[in-house]
Amino acid sequence: MKAIRADFKALFEQYEAEFLADLKAVLRVPSVRGVKTYQAPFGIGPKRALETVLSIATRMGFRTGQVGDCVGWAEYGPDESQAPTYFGILGHLDVVDVENDWHYPPFDLTQVDNFLYGRGVLDNKGPLLSTLFALYLIKTQKITFKHRVRIIFGTDEESGSQDIPVYLQQEAAPYAGFTPDCKFPAVYGERGLLDVQLSLPITDGSERQITAIDGPDRPILSVA
Repeated sequence: MKAIRADFKALFEQYEAEFLADLKAVLRVPSVRGVKTYQAPFGIGPKRALETVLSIATRMGFRTGQVGDCVGWAEYGPDESQAPTYFGILGHLDVVDVENDWHYPPFDLTQVDNFLYGRGVLDNKGPLLSTLFALYLIKTQKITFKHRVRIIFGTDEESGSQDIPVYLQQEAAPYAGFTPDCKFPAVYGERGLLDVQLSLPITDGSERQITAIDGPDRPILSVA
């Protein structure tokens, strides 16, 4: 990569209003998983969020693509014929549903005292869009790469990542990469998921005082 020719903090400040406007547009899409429908395997919301981000990436001049109506990508660097492999940056645009405990509109962008509020600001629309803008600023400075850099936009991470196998059926996996998920750089990779059911007897009679333990998404314990 050529030497950086700009103060990127100052450069971002020039584009900050554009970034916030685009982030607002993405946050306004309630991309909670919904019923499968035509060209939207995980519901209308996630598909709309994907189309919104791909429209932003196209406006920025990136090569873009979409796989299976559920995963999109934006790419910068040499084309595939010059660089067969690519460095991947993987994130997701779907969000968990909301409850009636928000102080600010969840599906909008609210800025208070230099803090941003909205469903997805942290997990994962904000970090993913920040990555797209970082690559855009690099592009504006005409900084070149030897390898392709591809940002991958998933739409089903919160419900099991059923979108990624669809992507890998058509596209090669990156040779390396990271995910700007949640508290990046403290979080930089996705862990595996373990879905298990445990059954064990309670012999001291204490189960009589417990009827159920509920979480925000689904029951996590029941007592027969």
